[in-house]
Amino acid sequence: GGYAVSRARPAARVWGEDDDAEAERVAQTQSDGGARAAPGPSSILPIAHRFDLPPPQRFKVYTHSLLTRMSVNFTQKRPISEAVSTTCGDFRAEVVDGLLSSIFDNRISSRYRESSDPAFLSISLGESASAAEGCVMRSLNVGCLPGRWRDALSIAVEEAVRMQRFGVGREELRLAIATHLKGARDEAGQSESVTCDTLIDELHDAMWLGCPSYDRYQELEMLEAAMPTLTQDMLALRAQELCQFILDVASWASA
Repeated sequence: GGYAVSRARPAARVWGEDDDAEAERVAQTQSDGGARAAPGPSSILPIAHRFDLPPPQRFKVYTHSLLTRMSVNFTQKRPISEAVSTTCGDFRAEVVDGLLSSIFDNRISSRYRESSDPAFLSISLGESASAAEGCVMRSLNVGCLPGRWRDALSIAVEEAVRMQRFGVGREELRLAIATHLKGARDEAGQSESVTCDTLIDELHDAMWLGCPSYDRYQELEMLEAAMPTLTQDMLALRAQELCQFILDVASWASA
């Protein structure tokens, strides 16, 4: 942590139709505390990646009497261009990813609470952009006891398949939206205490990804505008794409 950053609350912004012209106009007309147009995707660090490589030929699992916990991580790298967010539609897609991750976590937590002897310690699914790595990281992370890693993986894949095939429920979506809005309101209320380190990291990522940078109040306003437009079908379509790599790895491993 560093010094606290104090920023005045910007004037309210009304977002119009979801098109590039509107997004560009808003990004270029924000006040000093608002969004700024960052360099385009051409400014991304020149890191070369191979996105067409197949999974490894064999997984290696090491055992030792002193090991009390292990983790298994499936990660898929995606082009960094998928993370460039410059329009209202891009922002809404980011919100959908956050909601899916939250719903997945809630399902895993329910299974953990309902089991008298859960096979896993933690399971998480998500996607994040790494400006430093120059790619998008889509990952499934499983934490478990060494002797139960097969059972833990089975549960993780089972939940991923369920979300990929059947999407999310209406009540799940409602609760996830309410949770995200509450979190955004809490962050906006604490925006005066954002540290320099946090602010610099956010600006750095926005610069390299070619995205506008928003303060907490603007993020809240955009969330409040975007949430009513989200539907179960939108989340179901995104879940099919987000979880597909897990099914691909599971199919390959069982072949």
